[in-house]
Amino acid sequence: MSWCGDATSVVEFLRPLREQLDADGVLEVCVNRPGELLVETVKGWRVVPAPAMTLERCLSLATAVATCRDQQVNQERPLLSATLPSGERIQIVIRRRSPAA
Repeated sequence: MSWCGDATSVVEFLRPLREQLDADGVLEVCVNRPGELLVETVKGWRVVPAPAMTLERCLSLATAVATCRDQQVNQERPLLSATLPSGERIQIVIRRRSPAA
């Protein structure tokens, strides 16, 4: 499947991850909470500070990937699987809000 005509926003939202994605020996990069990356290498996992990966930026990345892939990602459809323009796989999981008590 080819990418949408303009993946500029996806590339821009990925910028804080690019150094880790391009590093030798990196197997996986996870953003489980804003501002922090978990990076798996052949030597194991390590935590990498990523202050630019705010919640807003993470959600904007999710929306940009979904839009370019003609998919949705939101509270009702919290899972998205895709391939990035540079070939890496991406799995997005949006945390569901708990019902008000």
